[in-house]
Amino acid sequence: MSATNKASSGYSGTPLHRKLGIKEGMKLLVIEGPIPYRDFFNEWPKVNDLVELATLQSIESRELDAGTFDFIHLFASTFESLERGLAVAHSMMTQKGMVWVSWPKKASGLNSEIGKFDVMQTGLSMGLVDVKVASIDETWSGHKFVIPVKDRT
Repeated sequence: MSATNKASSGYSGTPLHRKLGIKEGMKLLVIEGPIPYRDFFNEWPKVNDLVELATLQSIESRELDAGTFDFIHLFASTFESLERGLAVAHSMMTQKGMVWVSWPKKASGLNSEIGKFDVMQTGLSMGLVDVKVASIDETWSGHKFVIPVKDRT
C-alpha cells in the first residue's frame, strides 16, 4: 500500500486512528493483519503496546493474558476466521475496550465468504454490541464492537 493509498481520512477528513478510537496509552492487538498495521495510517498515536500476530494460532502459542487489550483489530474473510477470531478477540479485550472486525469490500477483488451482515450477526451472537462502521481503506471495511455497559464488571 503506498502512502497515497493510506486511509488517513476517508470521507470525513478525520484521521483513521481517530475514526477507530486509537488513543495515546492504549494497548493494541492486531489479528490476521494483511499488512503491517502502522502502514494503514498517516498519523500514529503513542500507544503503550502494539502486538501484531499473523495468525490465530500465534495467539494460542503465546501467553497473552485475557482482558488486557484496549483495542483489538481482527481481519477476516472466512466464516471460520470470523467466528474463531472474534471469540478470541472478545476474551482478550478489556471491559471498556473495543474490537474492530474488518472484511474485504466487495469491490476489492479479494475473495471473501463474509460481509457486513455476517460480521454484525456474529458479534451480536457473542454478546457484543455494534456501535460503528467505518471504511478502513479501499480494500477493507470495519465494524466496531464493545461489551454492553450493563455487562461490564
